[in-house]
Amino acid sequence: MKGKAKRLFTVTNLAITASALFVVSIIPVIYLSFINRATGDDYGYGVHTHAALLATRSLSGILGAAAKTVRDHYEVWQGTWSSIFLFTLQPEVFNDRAYVAVTIVTVTLWIAVTTFTLYYLLVRMMGFTKSGFALINALFLLVNVHFAGSNKETLFFYNGIIHYQLPYLLCLLLIGLVICFGQRYKWRYLLAISFIAAYLGGSSYQPALLGFAVMLLAIAYFLPYKRDKRILWLLLPLLLETIGLIISMKAPGNWARG
Repeated sequence: MKGKAKRLFTVTNLAITASALFVVSIIPVIYLSFINRATGDDYGYGVHTHAALLATRSLSGILGAAAKTVRDHYEVWQGTWSSIFLFTLQPEVFNDRAYVAVTIVTVTLWIAVTTFTLYYLLVRMMGFTKSGFALINALFLLVNVHFAGSNKETLFFYNGIIHYQLPYLLCLLLIGLVICFGQRYKWRYLLAISFIAAYLGGSSYQPALLGFAVMLLAIAYFLPYKRDKRILWLLLPLLLETIGLIISMKAPGNWARG
């Protein structure tokens, strides 16, 4: 009996079971996405871009309206320019049935980013087996997706996802990319890190601070460990994020919201 239980409860079998459980648990979430619609701030931030789409049918018109919305809110409401820019591009701006994609895209990104980062953290950096990684990954996703503070903000409401969930996922991706860069020093990793860092500078403030912490900790770890000064290239994305954050923090609108 002990031998049979030992063969049954292997890490591989537990990983398969946990992965299957997560897949089954996500089916109701995907089902609900098909009745999900824009609401509240989705309309307020998207009104000018939708009007530009109807009036010009051009990308330049849409982007111009998005930039105007960012500028207006920068002056009177808040400085989080990268979040506001994406607010203006909510799916119903382009099609009244497109909002169903919000949850599907969010869940897909959540799975992909979590899997990527945990793989490089656990397998490439810490030497876990792939079965062990798959088990932890499935359990982490199960808890992370279903026990978030607000399912509305993290899975169904576009503005909430853009302002809170997307920066969280970008920070998670940043961890994986920083590990990749610290191990291989490929320029494509630095370019991706720089783009994420610049975006985080204009997003919500907590992820921006987390982005700083991730890059500074990477420098503190890899510089003495590998004795390779190429890790100091991370100072470039740190600078970009700092510039973006200063622009956000100096917005006159922050006084109004504060």
